[in-house]
Amino acid sequence: MHPYLLRSLKIDRANHVWATDITYIPMAQGWVYLYAIVNWASRRVLAHRISITMETDFCLEALHEAFAKHGQPEFYNTRRPHSTLDKKTPDEFYFASLPALPQAG
Repeated sequence: MHPYLLRSLKIDRANHVWATDITYIPMAQGWVYLYAIVNWASRRVLAHRISITMETDFCLEALHEAFAKHGQPEFYNTRRPHSTLDKKTPDEFYFASLPALPQAG
């Protein structure tokens, strides 16, 4: 296991730390994949791409666009993206943590 090096780092300025996320969007037949590069301090999306395949090309295109428009960050955070969710998918965590709806009476 690798240590999480950003745990005690104060992240409060642009281009200090960027993060990456891939979201799987279900469609009538198959999936669409949304890849985004986000400035960690402001949560601003710096670049994104959508693809119907999980090839690396669309991710690299977004990364190259972010570099071209914004320079390079000091840190680029891509380790274990959902380890903080107790190894659950974002959907599993989201729906499991919703408050129970009151029963109709």
